[in-house]
Order: sequence, then structure tokens, then C-alpha cells
Amino acid sequence: MVEWAVLKLLSYPLLNWLLFIGIALLASFFGGWIGVIPGHYLIAFVVLLLDIDYAATHEHMDTDIVFTIGVLFRIVLINTVLLPVSALGLSARSRRRGRAKSTRTADEIEEVSNGA
Repeated sequence: MVEWAVLKLLSYPLLNWLLFIGIALLASFFGGWIGVIPGHYLIAFVVLLLDIDYAATHEHMDTDIVFTIGVLFRIVLINTVLLPVSALGLSARSRRRGRAKSTRTADEIEEVSNGA
């Protein structure tokens, strides 16, 4: 089962994976917790489009219930693998916000000490 899942993950080209990672990272970095959900929905939509395009170019493939279950499984699998990427984006967002707050506080302290 694990080998099958890994093969399904490797069936997408590197460029697609870079797109998935970019969507997950940017959605969580700029959108925070609220951006994670739409980011993963967008990834699911892209996976759906890629799989439908693959089935359309290979005429011997049927788009029956088995195909649909396979697409849903790949969507869940890919989004699960990308959850740590979203966590990385959230972490980078919180570090950036923390730096901005500490810089602002230092500037405010300097203004107060210069004015007194």
C-alpha cells in the first residue's frame, strides 16, 4: 500500500510539485490559518484538472467510479503530504509578525526615551 501511494505521488512531474508547494506555502504565508483551507482546495482543483486532462489524452481510460475514487484518493494524499509545507508557511508568517512587533516596540521605546 505504501509503495502504491509513493508511486502515485511520483506520477506527477516536478513542475507540478513545485506548483503544489508554492500554492501551499504562499496561501499559508499570506493568508494565515484562513488561507490554508482555500490553498488546499486550489491544490485539489489543480489535481482534478491534471487527472481529467490525463484521462482525456489517454483514450483507453474510463472516467468511471474507480477513476473518481482514485482522483479523490490522490487529492487527499497530496494535500496530506503538503500539510507540513503549510505549517512552514504559518511558522514563517508568525516569525515575520513577531519581528515586526519587536521592531515597532523598540522604536516606540526609543521615541519615549528621547522625548523624556
